[in-house]
Amino acid sequence: MPPKSPGRPRSKRAQSAILSNAYALLEERGLAGVTIEAVAERAGVGKPTIYRYWANARELAMAAFMDQTELNVEAAEHEPTITSLKNQLQRVVSRFATTAGRQSAVLMASADADSELSKAFRNQIILKSREQGRNILQRGMAEGEIRTDLPVETLLDMIYGPIFYRLLAGHAPLHDTFAEEIINLTLSSIASCR
Repeated sequence: MPPKSPGRPRSKRAQSAILSNAYALLEERGLAGVTIEAVAERAGVGKPTIYRYWANARELAMAAFMDQTELNVEAAEHEPTITSLKNQLQRVVSRFATTAGRQSAVLMASADADSELSKAFRNQIILKSREQGRNILQRGMAEGEIRTDLPVETLLDMIYGPIFYRLLAGHAPLHDTFAEEIINLTLSSIASCR
C-alpha cells in the first residue's frame, strides 16, 4: 500500500479561483491591492487555503500573472519571418503593457534572483519568449530571409531587451506600435540581401 501524503489534497478548482481572482485584483488595484484577505474573499476560500499554495501575497500576485500569461503565437503557414517576429513580440508587449504586467515586472525587479518565483518567471515568461523568437529567427535563416552570420543570442537581446528596459526604467510606456518599431529598427541588420 502506497504511503499517504500528509494533509488535504490540493483542490484544482480552488487554486484556479484563487489565481483568477488574484489576477483580477492585480489588474484593478495593482500590486498593493492583492492581499490574501481580498483574494480569499473574492475566491470564496479561507486564507489557510491560499497559504497552502503561496507563502505571501507577492508570490500569489506573480503566480497569478504567470498563470494568465500565454505568449505562444502560432505563425501562419508561409508567413514571412518578420511578420511572425512582429506578431510574437506584440504579444509580449501587450501582456506587459497591462497593469498586471507592469506590476509583475516591478515585483520581479525587487525579488531575490535565486527564489523559486524568480526562476519560474525567468523560465516561463522571459526564456520562453526568447525561445519562440529564436525558433522564428532560425526558421528565417533556414529559408534565406534572415542573414545567417548573426549572433542569435545578441540579436534576441536587442529584440526583447527594450521591452524590459522600458518596464524597469519607466521612462516611456509600452504602446501598440512598440513591437513594430523594434523589429523595423533591427530589420536593416537582420534581413538577408537576396
